[in-house]
Amino acid sequence: MRVIEPPALAVPVEAFKRAVHLDGPDDDLLIAELLAAATEVVETASRRALMPRLVAFETPAGRWSRWYLPIAPVIELVEISDPAARLVRGFTEPALERPAAEGAVSLTALCGHEDPARIPRGLCQAVILLAKEWHDAGIGPAESAPPLSFGIQRLIRQARYARPMVSE
Repeated sequence: MRVIEPPALAVPVEAFKRAVHLDGPDDDLLIAELLAAATEVVETASRRALMPRLVAFETPAGRWSRWYLPIAPVIELVEISDPAARLVRGFTEPALERPAAEGAVSLTALCGHEDPARIPRGLCQAVILLAKEWHDAGIGPAESAPPLSFGIQRLIRQARYARPMVSE
């Protein structure tokens, strides 16, 4: 899986400032970088794309008729090397189905939530909490961060996408 187009922020800087009660002239650029890094951590841990972005996938070679994508939700297939393949259950359990054939399939998909209001609130809260922890500790986005706190782990675990571990 390779992200082709980086997404917009799932939690805007202004929303973060309201949530953590920052009124002063804080560095908006630093906060945006913290939010982008926190969003990346939350998305990776939850296997859920929050905002739309283009992602490239390469399926395994072999004989299969269904391959589950490692991320949810998937809005649409933008480009695919096998025209017989189609996307099913894109929002809940995205899978690529094709008539039983051999070989790998290359595809580009638009992943994430089209409507920001549909992003799971728990994941947005996890982004805010993680960025706040880093902001309070004075940790920059490029520095190594401490382990996730228990509250953030619980929020992520509640919304984590666990795809089936099979190819049919």
